[in-house]
Amino acid sequence: MVSEIVDAVDFYDRLGRTQWYRSMFQSLVHWIGIHDRFQVLDAGCGVPRFAMYLAQRANWVTVLDTSEYMLRRGREIAEQYGMDNLTYVQGDIRRMPFEDASFDLVFCVNVLFLFDKPDKPFAELARVLKPSGRLVVVGPGPELNPWTSLKYANRHKLWDFERDSLVSWATAASRKRIQDQPLFESLAARHGLQFVDAQLLLDGLAAGFVMWRPGPKQRLRDAAVEKALEEMARKAAEEAVANAAKAEAGEHDASAGTSASADPASDASVSSGAGSAPSGDA
Repeated sequence: MVSEIVDAVDFYDRLGRTQWYRSMFQSLVHWIGIHDRFQVLDAGCGVPRFAMYLAQRANWVTVLDTSEYMLRRGREIAEQYGMDNLTYVQGDIRRMPFEDASFDLVFCVNVLFLFDKPDKPFAELARVLKPSGRLVVVGPGPELNPWTSLKYANRHKLWDFERDSLVSWATAASRKRIQDQPLFESLAARHGLQFVDAQLLLDGLAAGFVMWRPGPKQRLRDAAVEKALEEMARKAAEEAVANAAKAEAGEHDASAGTSASADPASDASVSSGAGSAPSGDA
């Protein structure tokens, strides 16, 4: 029950164990895929239950949150399970204490939508991404509001804290502007990433967006493709101009030929008429 919640740490710890939140974890992992060589960042992790889910599959997971109490709870839980491939860092997502290009995979789950101006935290998420690495941002989906969250809870038989936490999330999110695909396409382009994919989660209550940083080979291939396309466009334009010129010249010749052929016919007609008159007179 909600009355059992002592503080924010307890709330986020229990949130990470709810059926609906864990369902989102599972969907993300199956969608994205986690390689056992990956260095992963969970930025704005809260109590890092999701990071522990990732740590079972990745080489190493770093978690970042502003609250040392959230991180402390996460460390205690991880120690209970004997998990030793997590690093806990206290810090601000807008000024992360990591080197450039540090992580193969960066997750930001239910955090970025809280920023009215997400450009700065997004820039940091992009900065710490390795070449060929992927950034995954998850937030409220287009269907999320208190009413649809209640319908979801009824459909999936969620009660007590399960139900209340989902509705609380929906209520908080409904006060914020929905961050959609055009926004992330724009943010990605501004910060050297390419938009890859989008997917609805939790029957549309949540949405995930994937972006990636092209590696050097990919950038060379993209540059070569762009150059080839430009060359094709140039040749097509030149050919179109040439064809237009030929067509115009052909029309001029045809017009001149028609005019020339009409005059002899007219002369022949006159001549024929002149010749027939004497015959008639005779």
